[in-house]
Amino acid sequence: ELSRTQRGNNNAYCQDNELSWLDWELDERDEAFLKFVQELVAFRRRHPNFRRHHFLRGVPNSEGVTDATWWHPDGTPMEPQDWVDHDLPAFGLLLRGDALPRTDERGRPMRDASFMVLFNRAPRASEFIVPPSDEMHPPIWYVPRPFSRILRTNKVHANQTLGVPALSLVVLSTEREKR
Repeated sequence: ELSRTQRGNNNAYCQDNELSWLDWELDERDEAFLKFVQELVAFRRRHPNFRRHHFLRGVPNSEGVTDATWWHPDGTPMEPQDWVDHDLPAFGLLLRGDALPRTDERGRPMRDASFMVLFNRAPRASEFIVPPSDEMHPPIWYVPRPFSRILRTNKVHANQTLGVPALSLVVLSTEREKR
């Protein structure tokens, strides 16, 4: 049921008309959307960072590594007052791959790439300043598929201003994915 709105009807299944009929032929747009969703599912399956079993806490673990840090579009960590700023159209979330609270089947700490997820809720593009490079942030962030099609690039640099399209989210990774 690709892109089926049922024109807002939440009970269209009781209707025998065009509102509930399914056209199983996919047009070019539907094919592209299906491929995008398949890539998202495969991306999530590859990365335990997106399959956590516990809520993010934002506090340092025993090694001093914070599992998640929320970022302001200006490239700095979010402050409490930012969460009540109704004019703030966007924010980021840094998920540390070296702070996963899980172990693999052999009992070793589970590791993954770190990811910066940029959320833009605005009806227009929003600009983000990529955090500066330091021991926690790389000088280059890679843009994994399928997000590279959204940003039209495969990598971004620390301190770079990045335009995130309206009503979207994109993911940056510390590791280049095999294509």
